[in-house]
Amino acid sequence: MTESFWAQKWESTPGWYRDNPNARWKSSYEQLKTVFPDFVQSGSDSELAGRKVLIPLCGDTEAIDFFLSLGAQVVGVEFVQTAIDKLLARLEQRFQLQFNKEEEGDKKRYISNDKRVSIYQFDFFQLQETDVDIVFDKAAMVAITPDRRPEYSQIISTCLKKNGAILLETVDREEGGPPFNITSSEIKSRWYLEPKFELLFETVLYKAEPEKALLWGASLYILRKKD
Repeated sequence: MTESFWAQKWESTPGWYRDNPNARWKSSYEQLKTVFPDFVQSGSDSELAGRKVLIPLCGDTEAIDFFLSLGAQVVGVEFVQTAIDKLLARLEQRFQLQFNKEEEGDKKRYISNDKRVSIYQFDFFQLQETDVDIVFDKAAMVAITPDRRPEYSQIISTCLKKNGAILLETVDREEGGPPFNITSSEIKSRWYLEPKFELLFETVLYKAEPEKALLWGASLYILRKKD
């Protein structure tokens, strides 16, 4: 999928706005606290203080606002300018933030004045981030063509610190994409069976119902990096 392909998607209301994903990713986070209780400072308004959250292909997701409200440092990666403009405008208004733009060649980085938000504008496969505590993948891996998943997985593994967590939502569909189908067996062969990762949780979020124009299902996985 090229930059122009995704830029065209953002010219109108993207398909991923048609449902209400916010309740799902908040629920995913609550599930993380259940299966990995030592990960957060429960009972605190800043239960993710000192934690770094990476959101690949972030668009203008309000998951960034959610994790900020819990005290986390948030790193997003996105290359469509329209999405970034919408995101920064909302964060500036909602959190009274100001952003400075840094440029190096074809890479751009928008960093907030309090250093808690960094939005990178470039191809995700150029990312060189470290010490990430949580990777929140709501719609990234499913957007990448299957032939590039090994490369994507390696970047995520490199970004995560020991005991870091991956919250991954996948799509179950027969054909077509994006979003592209990812099976449970593929997740387990790519992540779970790799010595570095442990599968903590797996569930089906919903199933396809073609008669209701719901053309694909979705599943949630929570994984922990062991070393």
